[in-house]
Amino acid sequence: MSSPSITDRPKRPISDSGSGAVAARPSPNSLDQTSTEATTGNGDGLRRAAQLAVIGAFVILFGAFLQAGRVVLLPIASAIVIGVMLSPLARRAENYRVPPAVFAVFAVIFFIVLIQFALVAVAAPLVAVLSNASDIGDNIRQKLEFFDPLLDSLRTLQSMIAPGAAENSTSANSFRLDPTSVAQPVISFLTPAAGEVVIFLATLFFYLISRDALRRSLILMGSGSEKRLRAIRIFNEVEEKLVQYIGTVALINVVLGVLTALGTYLLGYPHPALLGALEFVCAFVPYIGAAFMTVVLFGVGVISFSTWQPTLLAVALFMAMVTCEGQFITPRIVGARFTTNPLIVFVVLAFWTWLWGPVGTFLSVPFLLIGAAVFNHFFAEDEPALPR
Repeated sequence: MSSPSITDRPKRPISDSGSGAVAARPSPNSLDQTSTEATTGNGDGLRRAAQLAVIGAFVILFGAFLQAGRVVLLPIASAIVIGVMLSPLARRAENYRVPPAVFAVFAVIFFIVLIQFALVAVAAPLVAVLSNASDIGDNIRQKLEFFDPLLDSLRTLQSMIAPGAAENSTSANSFRLDPTSVAQPVISFLTPAAGEVVIFLATLFFYLISRDALRRSLILMGSGSEKRLRAIRIFNEVEEKLVQYIGTVALINVVLGVLTALGTYLLGYPHPALLGALEFVCAFVPYIGAAFMTVVLFGVGVISFSTWQPTLLAVALFMAMVTCEGQFITPRIVGARFTTNPLIVFVVLAFWTWLWGPVGTFLSVPFLLIGAAVFNHFFAEDEPALPR
């Protein structure tokens, strides 16, 4: 009997496991696909890093541009923001057949009077200090004598630690008030340049008389009906938010001004109505306005009173008032209308204050509201579809 040949043996199927398993070899196409995906992932990462680098360079250059063009850009930006805030009043005036040019002239006159009032409110105390410098110096010297025992104890301790240093220290009796050295930097810091004021008033006038044509031109720059509709929504939301913001803040500042005038009147401060009006204006500038008003109350109190009690009481009450307003009242009222992250508000406030000073502080919140409106409309998740 012959043995079965190789061809007659039954064929066993090749299984995936066991001793008869044969490892599958990757095909060249799969290797190429894997390497291509890795290369694509690295390319996407490099492309994203390049985009971030370009954005960062643009932000830095834009900040340098804003700083370099501060003299021109600051009054122009201020005029446009204030012009947007005055737009509802301008439309209402048009309903009563008041020409835009007439309304613009009245608006410019109003801001001229407001700037003049601010200058007088700041310059009047300085003039009083300069005219009564000797009497004010004697008054301050008498008040500083209250600290003579403490200064004598410090000098004794200093002489025990470093015997030669006490002889070189100046005495408290040699106190001198140099009003000129104090007044010049204050005036140079608070008084805007005449050129910036002219640019602001001219920009505000031309914006108010041509705001409708400017808005129409910007809307028609959109290539399609959807983009134009989005531009209209952005303009409407920006105007609505700015008007609500300035109206709410103005009402709060009126209350602060009245309370300041009433408190200074009861404490015996001179010109309490002027101090209340100055607080109303300063309150539009967050943080810096309150700090400036605190210095004003302290300085006027030191000059006007012979004791420390009224001055310290006025400063303490004012700081308590602005703290309650800034931490509880304003965030509760404004936060109900404008849902904005407090950290973002603080960062934007610090940036524009560093870049453009007190005026930048005033413009920081309007800039944030404008940016939020533009961002929400360009990156909205559920935007209503345009009717066909």
